[in-house]
Amino acid sequence: MVEIDVSELAQNILRKVLGFADDCVVLVESSKSHQVRFSQNRIDIAKTWNETSIGIMMDKDKKVNVIELSLPSVKDIDEVLKAAEKALVSSQPKPIYAELPPISTGIKRVGTAVDPDIRDKPEKLIDLVHIAMESARSVGAKRSAGSIRGNYVSIALASSRGAEVLRDEYTNVYMDIRAFLDGEETGHASQLSRSIAGIDAEELGREAGEVAKLNANQVVFEPGRYDTLITPNAAASIMNLAARASSGFFFLMGMSFFAGKLGEEVASSNLNLYDDPFNANSRLPRLFDDEGVATRKNKIIENGVLRGLLHNRFTAKAFNSELTGNSGWVVPHPWHLEVEPGDYTRDELVTELRKGLILNNVTYIRFQNYVTGDFSGIIRDGLFYVEGGEIKGAVKGLRFSDNALRILKNVVALGNDVKDIYHWWLEFGTSVSTPSLLVKNCGYTRAFGY
Repeated sequence: MVEIDVSELAQNILRKVLGFADDCVVLVESSKSHQVRFSQNRIDIAKTWNETSIGIMMDKDKKVNVIELSLPSVKDIDEVLKAAEKALVSSQPKPIYAELPPISTGIKRVGTAVDPDIRDKPEKLIDLVHIAMESARSVGAKRSAGSIRGNYVSIALASSRGAEVLRDEYTNVYMDIRAFLDGEETGHASQLSRSIAGIDAEELGREAGEVAKLNANQVVFEPGRYDTLITPNAAASIMNLAARASSGFFFLMGMSFFAGKLGEEVASSNLNLYDDPFNANSRLPRLFDDEGVATRKNKIIENGVLRGLLHNRFTAKAFNSELTGNSGWVVPHPWHLEVEPGDYTRDELVTELRKGLILNNVTYIRFQNYVTGDFSGIIRDGLFYVEGGEIKGAVKGLRFSDNALRILKNVVALGNDVKDIYHWWLEFGTSVSTPSLLVKNCGYTRAFGY
C-alpha cells in the first residue's frame, strides 16, 4: 500500500471545501496496526493492516455539517463533497453556535510518543503472547485466550483558522488475557502502554491464572450491599461512567449524573480525577484536539468536588466556559483518565476491607437512568468473599447494580497499585490509569438465571 501524505491530503480537501463553506477543519488519520489473537493456548491469527480516515467539519451561515470518510472505501472524494455541499445548504443553523477557534501554534511534545518497534516489529507482539500463555500455565491455568494490538498513528489537521498544518504521531499497545480452569472458572488481566517494553506479559499471564484458580472455590452469597475492594480493571469501568458524565455534551443534553453539580461535591474528598493526554501511558497522547486546540491536563474532580467539564467550541459557548482541548466535534471527551493514587498497598486494602467483596472485573455496564446515575453491569473473572483479611471463596450469581454518584462518594481509601487499563468493554472507550478503590456499601442484585 502506498504511504499517504496526510498533510497534503488534509490541505487539498480543505481547499476544496472552502470553495463552498465559510470555515472548515480537515482531520486525516493514518494508522498501521498489528494484532495477534490467541485461544486454547495457541495463536489463532496474526495480521497487519493500514487504515486512513478523514473527518471534515464545515460551517456556513452558522450551519454545521460533519462527515467522515475512509480510504480506500471512498473512491471519489469530489462526489462526496458535492453531496456534503447540498446537505450544508439545506441544513438548519445551530441553536448554539460558536465560531471555529484559531488553531494552536508552536505546540511541542516533551519526550517521544513513538515506539518504532510497535510500527515495524510485529513479531515482538507474538513473543509477548507466548510469554503470557506460558505464565498462565505455570500457575495452573489449563488454557488461555486474548489478544494484543499495537498501533502507529499519524495525524494531520488543516483548518481555515490557521496557516500551518498541525502534525502528530504516536503509538500504543494493549494486551488482555483470560485464563481458564476446567469449568467456568476464569481470570482476566489487561495492560496498556505506549511501548512494547511497557507490557509485562509474564505478570499478566500470572495474574489471570491466579485469579482463575481463586474462582475454583465457590461460596453462596445473597444479594445486598457490601463493602467492596474494586480492583483497577473494574475501577477503570467505573471511571468511564464519570468520563461520560463530565462531557459538556451530555451535561447539556441532561444525560449526565453530574448535571447541576458543577462546583459541588460529587465524590469522596480523597478522590481526584484528571484528564491527562500526557500521562506516560495515555492511549491517545494527542497534542491537539479535533478543532486544532492544544490539549492539556484538566481537573475533573478535585478533592471530591466537580471542578470542570470537558468542552468543544459549542459546549464551551453554552456554558460560557473556556475551551479545554477535548473536541470531539459533536461530543467532547477525555483523552486519558488519571485517578490520583492513595497510600495503601493491595494487602492493606484487603485488611481494611475486613469483611466484604473484591470485584475484579465488571462488563456491559448499562444505565437505568443517566440523570441519577443508576446502572447495572455483568461481573466477570472473579467476585471474591473476604473475611478477616482472607479470601474465603468466589461468589457466583450476582450483578453489580448501584449508583455512580453513590460509589464515587463512598470511596474510603485508594491503593498505590496504579495500573494502566484499556479494554474493549470500557463504557466510554477511555483508557484509565487507576489504583484499586475501597468503597463502602456497594449494591449487588441476583443475576439472571440464578
